[in-house]
Amino acid sequence: MEKKFYSLRLNELKQTVSQLQVFLRKHKAQRSLSQLKSLINKINNLITELKSFFELGYLRQIIKPAAIALGLSFGITANAQNFAPAVENPFGFVPELEFLMTSFADLDNDGDLDILAISYGYDGTNETTNFVYLENNGTSSNALFNSRMSTPFGLDTPLEGVSFPVLADFDDDGDADLLVFGYYGANLFFENTGTASSPQFASPQINAFGLNNLPDYAYFFFPTAADLDNDGDTDLLLGFYGYDYDTETEINQLLFVKNIGTSSVPNFTTPEINPFGLSTSGYFSLPVLGDVDNDGDLDLFVSGYSYELEDSIIEYFENTGSASSPSFVQQPEGNITGFGDYLAIAQFADIDTDGDDDLFVHINQNGGVWQFYENLNIETNIGTDIINEPISVYPNPAENSFEIQYNGNIKSVELSDVSGRVVYYANTSNKQIDISNLSKGYYLLKITNSDGAIAIRKILKE
Repeated sequence: MEKKFYSLRLNELKQTVSQLQVFLRKHKAQRSLSQLKSLINKINNLITELKSFFELGYLRQIIKPAAIALGLSFGITANAQNFAPAVENPFGFVPELEFLMTSFADLDNDGDLDILAISYGYDGTNETTNFVYLENNGTSSNALFNSRMSTPFGLDTPLEGVSFPVLADFDDDGDADLLVFGYYGANLFFENTGTASSPQFASPQINAFGLNNLPDYAYFFFPTAADLDNDGDTDLLLGFYGYDYDTETEINQLLFVKNIGTSSVPNFTTPEINPFGLSTSGYFSLPVLGDVDNDGDLDLFVSGYSYELEDSIIEYFENTGSASSPSFVQQPEGNITGFGDYLAIAQFADIDTDGDDDLFVHINQNGGVWQFYENLNIETNIGTDIINEPISVYPNPAENSFEIQYNGNIKSVELSDVSGRVVYYANTSNKQIDISNLSKGYYLLKITNSDGAIAIRKILKE
């Protein structure tokens, strides 16, 4: 009886995979995002149910065509993760009259994510800045931001001009504190002296935790906070834009500011410039960290402006190192563009509490516009180790061949087209791959190393 039940569920999985492939072949105008999410959720639920009864390799083969088709159907892909097309001003957001610099946290301890922001407005004569609280009045899986409070929780006027907030539990007491960076390295720390459900922020401390050792030629600092070295305390990754008068050059860099104190008493050391192999091409370099590919370490998106593209750009850097020893490799196929002259700032937040990081982009367009990219995930790597060492593909796009840049030993290479059909397979250690016979278009590259671990990359054949 049990075998018959699971056989029926297996047939249901096969049918759902086929339905997803048919759905993705439709014209974009005919696609319903709710239908797409329903099909993906059904596939993931069936996998969870079936993987205790069937071999994992067998299940992977069944879902592989759907995962490949999904990965090649949307323009924003971070390794095996796929972001849905942008939805503008969702969750009750309304276009703002001013630009918002935002940070997400559950400020009232009700199980969903709220937003604390600093608003900036300029009427041609005067600048205005204020703290703004956007409470999530929805649920953990269905957000609704329909209320707005100025100067919340005892927070009065932030730093003068454009300033950037980051929320984190800097003193390890179970609630979210606030750190704000402004012009020329000015920074304020607001300790949350209230509770996790009823915040109250104390008077600000200037240059707290040793944050007086930042470069003095920076105009702006753009903060994000996380435990980057997995030692149990909160570190900082800062983007900054400045001008070196000695060399008369503009400077755009990323700084790692390691916490050498403790989780409850931070002490930030001298910044390390462009750490973990990082360098960016855009101006302003606003970083945000999140585990985009669900492999247990923090990946990175960096927002900025590209004079070469004449467009804002959000660059994707995959962490191919580990949770305690990051190493970031830029993955151009995961970059986001198309914002024009408007500065677009990315933030990660698991807004639907489904276990993966979704992407929010706030665009300085006619005040401010929100875009939301939901992280859609099919569990393509069930039972499979992921290659954790740096691995990249060059060039990409490629015309006739590309090279797999990887220090380890390769066992096999596989390329699949948009239908999920394998168009190239080789048991080889050769890292130079000839694609001259393939048609133009997108392909998914699967690399397996000598230990059986895999990496997935997206390739454009020109």
